[in-house]
Amino acid sequence: MKYACIIGCNDEWCEQRPSLGDIGLAKCLSNFIPKQNLLQLYDEYATRSSILSSLERLLDRRNENRDEDTEDSLLFYYGGHGIRTQFCTHTGSGEPQIKHSDIIELLERKFHSGVAWIILDCCYSGSFGEAVLEHRAKANKLTVKYGCIMSVAPDDKAGMEWTMTEFLIKAFQSELLLSSDEEDDRGHYILSTSKGKHPIKNNSIHLITERQVNASSRHPSWEQVIDFLADEMARIKGDRLTTLFIGEGMDDGTILKKPCIFERDEIEQHRYEQSEQDIIPRNLTWTDNDFFHRTKYAINDEVDVKWCGHVKAANSYMIGWFPARICHLDEHSILLSLRDSITEMSWNVTLPIDSPLILAGSPFGFGFDPQDCTNAVSKMAERLCYFDTSLPPFTKVDVLWDDGKVYEGETVLSWSDMRQCVEDVKRKDAVGPYVQIYWAEEDNFSAVPLEKCVAKESLTAPSLKPKDFAKISPKSKQERSNIITPLEAMLASLEHTGKKLLREFPSAAESRSKREQQWEAYDADEDCVWLPVQVMNIDPSLLPLRVLASHMCYQQSGDYVAVFWETDSTLSVIPTTFLRPRREEKGANEDDSSDSSSSDDESSDVEIDQDAADVRKYIEKTVRDELNQVERNTSCCRLRLVTVNDVYSFDDLDSNDESVRGGWSRATSLMKELRCDPSFDTALTIVNGDVLGGSSLLQHCKGLVAIETMNAIPIDLAVLGNHEFDYGDEVLKQRVNESRFDWLGSNVYYPGNSKLEQQGLPKGHGYFPGILGKGTIHTTPNQIKIGFFGLVTKSTPKISSPSKEVVFDADILSVARRTADSLRNRGAHVIIAITHMSEEEDKLLAADKLAGVNLILGGHEHENLALMVHRNEGQDDVRNELNDGGVLVFKCGMNAYWVGCVDLEIEMKTGFSNGEVDVKSMSTSWSMNSVTKTIKEDEAVSEIVKRHRKKTDEDSMVSSFGREAAAAMSLDDVITKISTDSFSLDTRMSSVRRREATGGNLMADAMHWLIQTYIDKDCNNAPTLAMINGGFIRGDRQYSPGSDFTVRHILKELPFPRTMEVLEIQGVHLRDAMRQQLQGSSKGPTGAFPHLSSNSRLEYLIEDVNDNAVSILSFKVNGVEVDDEQVYIIGVTSFVADGNEGCKSWTRSNRLRNAAWDDSFISKVLLQYLSCHRTITPLLEGRVKRR
Repeated sequence: MKYACIIGCNDEWCEQRPSLGDIGLAKCLSNFIPKQNLLQLYDEYATRSSILSSLERLLDRRNENRDEDTEDSLLFYYGGHGIRTQFCTHTGSGEPQIKHSDIIELLERKFHSGVAWIILDCCYSGSFGEAVLEHRAKANKLTVKYGCIMSVAPDDKAGMEWTMTEFLIKAFQSELLLSSDEEDDRGHYILSTSKGKHPIKNNSIHLITERQVNASSRHPSWEQVIDFLADEMARIKGDRLTTLFIGEGMDDGTILKKPCIFERDEIEQHRYEQSEQDIIPRNLTWTDNDFFHRTKYAINDEVDVKWCGHVKAANSYMIGWFPARICHLDEHSILLSLRDSITEMSWNVTLPIDSPLILAGSPFGFGFDPQDCTNAVSKMAERLCYFDTSLPPFTKVDVLWDDGKVYEGETVLSWSDMRQCVEDVKRKDAVGPYVQIYWAEEDNFSAVPLEKCVAKESLTAPSLKPKDFAKISPKSKQERSNIITPLEAMLASLEHTGKKLLREFPSAAESRSKREQQWEAYDADEDCVWLPVQVMNIDPSLLPLRVLASHMCYQQSGDYVAVFWETDSTLSVIPTTFLRPRREEKGANEDDSSDSSSSDDESSDVEIDQDAADVRKYIEKTVRDELNQVERNTSCCRLRLVTVNDVYSFDDLDSNDESVRGGWSRATSLMKELRCDPSFDTALTIVNGDVLGGSSLLQHCKGLVAIETMNAIPIDLAVLGNHEFDYGDEVLKQRVNESRFDWLGSNVYYPGNSKLEQQGLPKGHGYFPGILGKGTIHTTPNQIKIGFFGLVTKSTPKISSPSKEVVFDADILSVARRTADSLRNRGAHVIIAITHMSEEEDKLLAADKLAGVNLILGGHEHENLALMVHRNEGQDDVRNELNDGGVLVFKCGMNAYWVGCVDLEIEMKTGFSNGEVDVKSMSTSWSMNSVTKTIKEDEAVSEIVKRHRKKTDEDSMVSSFGREAAAAMSLDDVITKISTDSFSLDTRMSSVRRREATGGNLMADAMHWLIQTYIDKDCNNAPTLAMINGGFIRGDRQYSPGSDFTVRHILKELPFPRTMEVLEIQGVHLRDAMRQQLQGSSKGPTGAFPHLSSNSRLEYLIEDVNDNAVSILSFKVNGVEVDDEQVYIIGVTSFVADGNEGCKSWTRSNRLRNAAWDDSFISKVLLQYLSCHRTITPLLEGRVKRR
C-alpha cells in the first residue's frame, strides 16, 4: 500500500504552486493512491503539532490495515524554506518549527518495515540525511528503509531553477514516458520538456519486460519515478544534489531494480571512514563524469568533495558536497581540509589523486539566472565598478563597515540577490572592485569594496581591529582610479579575476587544421549538452558590455574566447576549456560519393563565413549603439518610482521592541536616498493609499501627521485608500487641501462637483473634490510622457466611513479603459495605475489589453507582491510592444517595512520632423529595500512625529480609559505579563486576518468576560459569546512568552475609537453573520476574519474560491450546536454591529444597553480584563477552523 504526506510552506510563488509546486504534486499523487492515504498540509495549517498529529493518524491507519506480506511505502515531501536542522513550518501560533529528528522519530515508531521516500525541496535539505545517520548511531538500528533525495547539501541554499517538485510532477503526469527504441527493444525513459524530448543517459536505462510495460500502462512505477529523480535531477539541478539510500534492499539496489552508479569495489576503495556498506553515494555530478574532475592540483586550491560518513572531531555525521582546501599532495594522494560553513566544523581526509569524489570547479547554472547575472554586472560597469571573484565563495572575511566597526561575513556569488548589491553601489558611490558579502545574522547581502575585506586565516581566527586595516595596501583602490569608462571597468573585472580574453583562438602558431576546425561548446546553463558555436576572433574592446559580463558566470580563471551560439544566435564569452572540436553527425548519406561530400563541405564553409561576417556587423552596430547611449543618453529614458503603501507607523515606538523596523521616520531617509540616484533621468515618490488612518496617532489628529510627513518628504502622487475615508468626507476634503502633492482616484465620484456632465460618471456627479479623477501626466526631461491614474477598492463603503453621497465605481475595467484612453489622447506614452485594491482586482486590470496599463503600483493587502501578469488572449493590445514580458503588479507590504523601487528603462524613438518622441520598448526591474534600525531617522519627520505624539499620548488615554483612570497610570505601566509556559501573543496582521490567532482570542475573551460579569439576570439565560474581527487589531507583532504587556501596547493594538456593542440575535442570523465574516477569506487575508471567545467552536468550508462560497459545517456555543430558533447574546465592535465589511446579518438584532459597556471603547474593555488577570496564557484551541 502506498501513502503520501505533502507539506508545503511557501507563499512566495502562489501562481506556480498548483502547476509546478506542492499543490500540483498532490494532485498528481491523488491518481496513484487512495484519497484517504494522501495527507496535505499547507502554509498556516502546516504547524509542528498539526504535521505530527496528522502524520501519526495516517500511520496508525496504515498499521490497522497493514498486510504483513506487502511492503508499504510512504512518500514524504516537504517544499518551502528550511534551515540546518529543521523545516521552516508555520509559527504564527507561537509553535516551534518542526525538526528533522521529529519526523524520523515518528517514522521509526509508527512505520516499521516500510520504505520511506523522503523528497525535500528546500534549503539545507541535506541535513535530513545527517539526522537519519545520527538516529541510527544512537539507536544502533533503523526500523524504516530510507531513500532520501534532497535538493542540496546541508550547507547550501536551494536554487530556483528546475525544482525537483516540477520534475516529479512531469513524471507523474506521464510526461516522463516509457517508450521503445526502434533499434533497441529495451525500455527507455524520455523526459518531455518545453525544449523537446530528452532521453535519459545510458547508465540510467532500465530493462523493462513486456509484462511490466503492460502492467504499468506504459507509465513508470512509483519506484521508477523516484529512481529517475535520484539519478537525473542532478544533471539539471546542479552538482549539489544530495542523496542517501540506507536499509535492507536500498544498499544493493534490489528495491530500485538496478545497481547504484558506484560499484561495490569502488565503495570499498573510497570508503574513507564510512563504517557501513549500506550507505551508497549516488552519481551527483551533472555532466560528463570527468568534465570537472582533473588530476593537476596545487596546494591551497579550492575544490568540492563528496562526503558521506562520520566526522570524529565533531562526533557527528555529515552527508553531501562540502568545500575543501588542498593542504598537501603527492603523485598518488591528496590531503584535504573539508569544512561545513553552517556549523563551522572542519576535518581532514586523504583521497587518491584521481578520486571521483573530488569535484574541481562549480560551473554556472545552479541557483541563478545568467541573464540576471549579466544585467547586474553590466549595471555595475556603467557605474565604473565591478565585482571581484579572487576570494573563493564561502570564504570567511573581516569587513570594515561604514560605522568604523569590524564585522564578520562570508563571500558568496548569489546572483539572485545581486540586485540589492547593485543598489548598495548606487547609494554608496564608492570605489571598486566589490565583493558580495553574506551576513548570516541578518540573512542578507551587501556589496563591499574589496579593500575593506580581509580573508580570515582560519575559521576560528579572531577578528581584526579597525586599526589593522590601515596596514593593508589599498591596491584595489589604485587600480580603480584608472577606470573612466564602463568598458574599462568590465575589462578590469576580467583582469582582476585572472581571465584573459583572447583575440585569436587557436593562435597563429597552432596547426592549420586546428585553426580551421569547427567547434562546439559546453552549455552548462540549460540542458548540459555540447552545442555548435562559432569562435569569434575579435578585439575585446568591440564586444558589448553584456557579452563581456557573461564571464562572471564562470569561476575558472585562464583563457576565454568570444563565441556565437548557432542554436539561439547569441554571443557570450566562455573558458576555452569549454570548447572541443565539433563532432560530425553520421547521417544516412554518409556513404555518398566523395565529390558530393566535398561539395557539401565547401558550401558549408561559405555559409559559416557569411554567418561570421553578419555577427561582426551585429557586434559593431551594438557597440556603436551602446557607446552612443553612454555618451549622449538621448535614446533611453530611465525613470525610478519610489513607493510605499499602507503606512500606519511612524517611529520606533510603533515598532516591535525586539526588532525595530519600518515607520515613516526611517523610511523617509531611505526614500530620499533612493530617489537621488543620478543615473536616473527622473525619480518620483508615490504612496499607494491607506496613510491617513489605522493607528492611534493617526486617529487622534485625523491623519494630519501623515499629511505633514508626506509634504516634508516630499511625495509626488498618492491614491486614495479605504482608511482615507475613516473620518468622513469633510475631513478628507480638508486633508486633500493641505497636501502639497496630487491625489488620484478615478472611480470615486461626488455629487455636484462639476457643472458639466462627464462621460462615464453618474448623472450630476463629478470626481471627489480635489482629486485628479482624469489622471495626470508627468513629462520627463527626455519628453517622454508618463500617464498616472488611480483606483480605489470598491469595498471602501463596507470597511470605512464615507458618506452615502460618495459613489465608488465597482466596474474598474470600464473606469481604467476610459481614463487610460483619455491619457493617451493627451499624449501619454506609458500608462501607470496607482491602486488600492485587492490582488485579484489588480491582476484583472493588468491582464486587460483594452486598458493597456503598463505598470501597477498597489496596496491594501499588507503583503509584499511582485507579480508579472500576462495580457488576455483574444483582445487587441493597445501598446503590445511595451509589455511582451507581462505587466508588473507591485506592492510593498505595510508600515514601510520595505521601500519599493520600480525602475523603468524606456527606449525612445526620435528623429520625427516635428521634434516629437515615441516609445520603442520598455523594461522593468524592481527591488524591495528593507527599512531597518541601521537607517537613521529623518530629522524633519521625527520632529513632526514628536510634536503630534506628545498630544496624542495624553488624549488617547483620556478618550479610551476616562480622565480619572488616565491620570492614575502612564503609558509604560505594565498591566499584565504573558505566561512563560504559553504560546506567544500573536497580533500580526498576517495571522489575525487569516486564521485563529492568540491575539484575537485574547480580545474576544475580554469582551465575553465583560458580558458574563455584568449582564442582567433577566436575559432568560441566553447563551453568551463574543467575536472580534481581525482587521480591528492593529499591533502587528508577536509578544514572546514572559514579556510584559503595557498600556501603550493596548492603545497600539486597539487604536480605533469604537465601542463594544452587545447584541441579542437569533441563531439563524448569527450563523449567517459568521458566514458573511468568513466570505472574504477564500481569497486571502481579510479584515473581517472572526475571532471567537473560548466557549465557541466554528468549522467552515470554502466551497468555491471564485464565488466566495463559504459554508458553516459546525458552530457550537458552550458545546451545543447553534439552534436557528434560539436567541444568543454576543459582544461585537460597533463597527461590526453596524453591518460593515458586508456583514449585514448583524443588523437583524437588538442592542442591549448596560452601563458596563455603553460608550466603552474596546481598548477600555481590554484594560479592565487584563487588570483582573495579572498573568495571561495565550492559547490556540481550534476555535475557528477551516476544513
